[in-house]
Parts: sequence; structure tokens; C-alpha cells
Amino acid sequence: MKKIIGFIMLSFVGFIFIITAVIVIKKFKVSEETQKRISNLRAATFELPLINKDLPTIINYFNTTCMYCQEEISDIQAHSSLIKKANILLISNESIRILDEFQTNFKLDTTTLFLVTDNEDSIKSFFGVSEVPATFIYRSDSSLIKSFKGKVDANVLYELVN
Repeated sequence: MKKIIGFIMLSFVGFIFIITAVIVIKKFKVSEETQKRISNLRAATFELPLINKDLPTIINYFNTTCMYCQEEISDIQAHSSLIKKANILLISNESIRILDEFQTNFKLDTTTLFLVTDNEDSIKSFFGVSEVPATFIYRSDSSLIKSFKGKVDANVLYELVN
């Protein structure tokens, strides 16, 4: 009887291990596919605002209620050297009304920071955004420099585009 119970327990642990391994491998594959897709911004299937093609581009996917997003955007906005060195796109899937309120409350200068709405989540899907803030830095030739999940300091962004 003890052998049967031991065998059942061992089988159960083995089953859990296999399921976990499959999930991890599947997640890795999705991440690998996303990395390949976002490696060049020219592969995007959505339209971005007219930007200066001679400058690097920083894409920040955010949510207006996210404290970390707010801190990162405030940090970017305060870093005048960064704003001069890169196109900065702030993208959210929230309504235009909410983004307009955010723009007013944060006194965003939309001549230097481009606010973009992602109504159909096509941008979110392209970048594989699962949490905000998510930031993507591209060279002027549209190749990916680096991507971040979570808040990034504006000084780090400046160093990457400089």
C-alpha cells in the first residue's frame, strides 16, 4: 500500500513538473517571437505619428492611473536633454477623454512628447505588453536598442539614445 501511495505521489509531482516546464517553454517561445517582431520598428503594422526620422525613438506604453508610469513620464518630461535627443511616444489604450485629462493634469508638452491612443490594442499586442510601464528604445534606423518592463530612469534612457 505504501508503495502505491509513493508511486501516486511521485507521479503527481512528475506531472506538476512537466506541466510547469511546458508553461515555461511556451512563455519563452512567445517572448522570443515578440523579441523578433519588435526588433525593428519598421515591422510595425500600425501607424505612428510623424516623427523626426533622424532621431532615436522612445516608446513608453503606460496607463494614466499607474503610479510608476506617472513617475517615469514626469522624469522624462523633466529631462530636457532627453527630449531634444529623441522622439518620445507615450502610448495608452485608454480613451481620448482620459488621455486629454492626463495631458492637462501633467501639463504635457505635446510638441515634444507625442500622446498616442491604442484603441484596438494593436500596439500593445505588437510589443507584447503585459504590464506597464513598458518602454522600448529604437535607433534612428528603427532597430531596437533595448526594452524595459517597469519604470526606467530618464538618465538611463538618455545614455541609451546618446
